[in-house]
Amino acid sequence: MQIDGVVRGLVTVNGDITVSETGRVEAAEIRGHDITVQGVVKAHVYAEGKLTLGPTSRIEGNVIAGAIAVDPGAYYTGHLSTYDSRTPF
Repeated sequence: MQIDGVVRGLVTVNGDITVSETGRVEAAEIRGHDITVQGVVKAHVYAEGKLTLGPTSRIEGNVIAGAIAVDPGAYYTGHLSTYDSRTPF
C-alpha cells in the first residue's frame, strides 16, 4: 500500500506500506511487514520486517520493528524497540 494523502484511523496491511513525502498518517497505529516512511506518521508503528525512515520522514510515536534503517535528516520521537525475528511478532 502506498499513502500519498492523509489517512486518519487504524492502518493494518498484510504486506508492505510506503508513506510518500506527501503522505500523512494520523492513527492509533500503523501495522505492516516492511514500512517505508518519507512523510509524516503520528502513530505507533509495528513493522514485522524492516522500518525505513527516509531523509524527509517524521515519526511521532512508539516503534516496534524487526530491523530499522534511518537516513540522515529523519526525525523521530518516541520509544524504539527491535525484536528477534525468530520470535513470532
